[in-house]
Amino acid sequence: MHGTNTKPPKLIARARTTLFGGLALGLAAVAAASSASAAEKVILILDSSGSMAGKIKGERKIDIARKAVDNLVSTMQPGTELGVMAYGHRRKDDCSDIQTLATVSKPNRQAVMRSVNELKPIGKTPLGQSVLMAAKKLNFTEAEATVILVSDGKENCGVDPCELGHALAGQGVNFKTHVIGFNLKQGEEKGLRCLAQNTGGMYVPARDPQSLQKALTVTVKQAAAPTPPKPRKVAALSGVKVRAFISKDGREWDGKIGLTLFGPKQGP
Repeated sequence: MHGTNTKPPKLIARARTTLFGGLALGLAAVAAASSASAAEKVILILDSSGSMAGKIKGERKIDIARKAVDNLVSTMQPGTELGVMAYGHRRKDDCSDIQTLATVSKPNRQAVMRSVNELKPIGKTPLGQSVLMAAKKLNFTEAEATVILVSDGKENCGVDPCELGHALAGQGVNFKTHVIGFNLKQGEEKGLRCLAQNTGGMYVPARDPQSLQKALTVTVKQAAAPTPPKPRKVAALSGVKVRAFISKDGREWDGKIGLTLFGPKQGP
């Protein structure tokens, strides 16, 4: 019942109601949504393709990435669960060269860094397939999940990052991919940015050790932030009549009125 044709006088703050079957069910449906959910689990994917052997001011990009991961794991907030994957570090010209280095759990710094320190940048860049594998490991179709991808180059194993992002977003439960474009060449950003945007994630460029560390910190912090509750649809109230009166014992209002139903107040 919505309308604004005639502005009604101030109505008395009570109404006589005639309720029919289904009202109890309808009122239950307008209860407020639950509080923000806990942080979802996160998988970090590291590019260890051949281009990560390149150098920035004399230091290999893979070594810069190692230090950034070490600092990240050492400073993560308690309770955050992290898994680590990498691609391109075992075989050349093999788009299936994707490996889980650490399963999703409270990170063990020594175990994580033992695997990360063994990475050898020699292979290709199957970033799309890696993100898909990570999403499946996180059970993304049934639970909230976040993937953080660090890549210094574009996909070269036949997967369209834009289409992948769109598909994952459509199938997932609040699934996001945050992408860190590390020291990219001109023209290599488009697909990575599109992957992030199509899943509602962040795209963060990084050009040097300091900006890479900052980008990792920001994206993990974003992933660990509570997810705001989604608005819940209000079920139709079956057989409800509302009669409003202008004043106590006064005449019944015969104009149009608007009616808004609120659930219980949340918080202070």
